[in-house]
Amino acid sequence: MLTPQNRPRPKGHGNFTNTKNYIVKFINEKRKHMKYAETFKIDNCEKIALSYYKKMSDKRDGFRPKTAEITDKTILGKTILLLNKLPDKGDMMVKMGDVPILEVILTINKDEQVSFTYYQKSIKTTDTSFYSKHPEEEKILYELLMSFL
Repeated sequence: MLTPQNRPRPKGHGNFTNTKNYIVKFINEKRKHMKYAETFKIDNCEKIALSYYKKMSDKRDGFRPKTAEITDKTILGKTILLLNKLPDKGDMMVKMGDVPILEVILTINKDEQVSFTYYQKSIKTTDTSFYSKHPEEEKILYELLMSFL
């Protein structure tokens, strides 16, 4: 019986799995100096990189996200101010469906990057939980960042 894994492929067609693995390897190499935020108390950053996926499975399946880069010092300052007001720990866990995600990467300096993620407009805190009562800063920060996409 033919399955998607063992069916014959037309000549000239690459294996999508290998392509996807290459993309993942490339992304991992680019982000080797990045870590998930341990705290939202950040002093400064040089730039912010945004990646927005319409649904979580798009990231897994190798679809290209909407991207933007922010270098404007005023916006960077507002972002840091809002982040500093957020509590580092949430008080509930959430089981995610196939929801939109916004990945935020803060470049602190050329050797250090810190990231955090919004899942369906809710920020995943540094202890991997979420807020049951969403702080106003969380909503304002999300809207600010999404305005660049």
